[in-house]
Amino acid sequence: MVTLLKLLVLVISLAFVNARHNEYRDSETDVNPFSEMLRLYMDEATARESTIDDEQEEMDQSSTNVAVYNLGLQMLCYQGKSWNWWNKLIIGSKFVKYGCYCGSGGSGTPLDALDRCCFAHDKCYGAVNSKYNFGKLQLYTQRYSMTCGNKATTCSGSTTAGDGLCQCDKEMAICVAKDIHTYTASYAAGLAHIRGKCK
Repeated sequence: MVTLLKLLVLVISLAFVNARHNEYRDSETDVNPFSEMLRLYMDEATARESTIDDEQEEMDQSSTNVAVYNLGLQMLCYQGKSWNWWNKLIIGSKFVKYGCYCGSGGSGTPLDALDRCCFAHDKCYGAVNSKYNFGKLQLYTQRYSMTCGNKATTCSGSTTAGDGLCQCDKEMAICVAKDIHTYTASYAAGLAHIRGKCK
C-alpha cells in the first residue's frame, strides 16, 4: 500500500510539472516532447510485474529498448543500483526537467555539474540527430541494445544510430554517477525554469 501511495504521489507531481512545461510543445505536431518522453518512460518502467518488494534487488543484465528508457537504465547501472521498477521510476523523475538542460529543451547556462552532464548529452544527441535527421520524438524512441555488469555498460547489436545514442547515454550515465552528490532539489521538477534561472 505504501508503494502504491508513493507511485501515486510521483505521478501527480510529474503531472503538475508537465502542465507547467507546455512551452516545449512542437508547433508542427502539437506534441509536447516532455509529456511524450515521460509517458514512454512510465509505460516502460511499469510494464514489468509491479509486485516487487522494495527490498528485493532485481538485476537485469541487458536491455533492448527505446533510448529514453535505456538512458535511465544506464544511469542506474553506473550508480550500482538495481533495475527494479521503483528505481526506474525514481531515476526518470529525478532528471526530467532538472536544471536548465535535463529533459526536453534547454536554454541558458548549466547550473551545476549534473546540468552540464545534460548539456553535453543534448549536444551528443544533436550530433547523432544531425547525422540521421530524426524528428524530435523519433530521436528518443530509437531502440538500442546494451548490457550492464560491474557498474559499467556495453553497447551492442544495435543500428548505427542506436549505437551513437547508446554511447551518448553511456557518457551521460558516467558523468551523472561521478557528480550525483551535487544533486540540488531546488533545480528539479522544472523549478529552475519556473524561477527564471535558465535565461
